[in-house]
Amino acid sequence: MTFRGNGTLITHNNTTYIPSSLMPGYCGHIPTTKFLYGETFGNSSLKYLQNTRSAMMASSKSSYSSVPLSSQTQDSILPYWVRYNIDFKRQKEIKDFNMLSQNHRENYKDKTGTVQPVNYFVLPEKEKRELRRSLQSEFN
Repeated sequence: MTFRGNGTLITHNNTTYIPSSLMPGYCGHIPTTKFLYGETFGNSSLKYLQNTRSAMMASSKSSYSSVPLSSQTQDSILPYWVRYNIDFKRQKEIKDFNMLSQNHRENYKDKTGTVQPVNYFVLPEKEKRELRRSLQSEFN
């Protein structure tokens, strides 16, 4: 591998060498520049951008205005939308509720600490009697 005088690398593999005028970057048109005979569009636009950048770096003034534009303050006017369907304002309340709702699991553990599966639901006797009465009154 060798280097040219301008610093570009010459390799045997064509996919690794990309000329600087074909490298991705600025792809638009600069209407204020004059294209000289024999100069490509990529090289002339690159020269223009380098000249403006070096002029801005040499001056102490900023190219940006100190007065904010109305489009920059538009975000403060827009309504607040919760992202990811999470209400961040209620996270602590929801976390506390979850901890309180999981506390009853301690009552279902046996001496070994395992939770026994419940395959059926046992209705209390008082509720059974009231259910029978309500069903009998509906059918009579």
